Amino acid sequence: MRSSQLSVIRSYVANLDPAYTLALFETATHRQISVLRDAIWKHIAFQTSIRVKSPVSTSNSEISIWQRAPVANFYSCIIFQPKGFPTFQLEFHLPYYALRRGRPKPEVKRIEQRKWIDLTFLQMETTKSEVYGIYPTNISLTISGINDQQWVAYAFNNNAFDDNDFDDEDLDDELCSSDGFHEDPIASNGAVDANLPVWNPRIYFLIIFEIRMHRALNEWTFLVRWIERHIGAQVCWYSFILPNNTHKKG
Repeated sequence: MRSSQLSVIRSYVANLDPAYTLALFETATHRQISVLRDAIWKHIAFQTSIRVKSPVSTSNSEISIWQRAPVANFYSCIIFQPKGFPTFQLEFHLPYYALRRGRPKPEVKRIEQRKWIDLTFLQMETTKSEVYGIYPTNISLTISGINDQQWVAYAFNNNAFDDNDFDDEDLDDELCSSDGFHEDPIASNGAVDANLPVWNPRIYFLIIFEIRMHRALNEWTFLVRWIERHIGAQVCWYSFILPNNTHKKG
């Protein structure tokens, strides 16, 4: 999506593949190449990261402030640029696990898809339609620019399950229209209208971050509660069928 008055570009790609990657690099400007390369690498590597790059001049070549979070392999970083051409960068990469009913669809065979985890061993009675599994997925957003009027956003969403996300036809037919409400696929929550975009990159970043963080939290909560419930059922079942004197010495 590009503004007719401002130099603002928003790119959303679901299930990034080599063809999309090549197209992004071929259409990116020279200043966007390094930003795009770093964003794609972190997305494919399934990294967790939140980073802010601020165009603040310093006497040193570059100052990086890293903060280690309690979560494994997670870092937040604020980078202050040296004197020179000022650019800013806002990014987050949020991997999480989603619990869904049913096995992966046969036609889903993309390279970037993660391994599906079968959870039938936790279910007491399993039928074909009641199989549950875990899909590793992640959402990435990187915004970079020189000011509030000139910036570009790259969003990558990797999931191998039907989650009512936009496909290529949706993006072509709906987002190019200016009539009615059209969901912003980067937000993907039914509340952000692509026809009424937020032009301030920092506000837009915080809106998307809040939406996606809340969604990841809901997915984790649902997964943990489902596992706890089924483990509890297993414990109750085996406690019932095992004799009371199993552990007693003769």
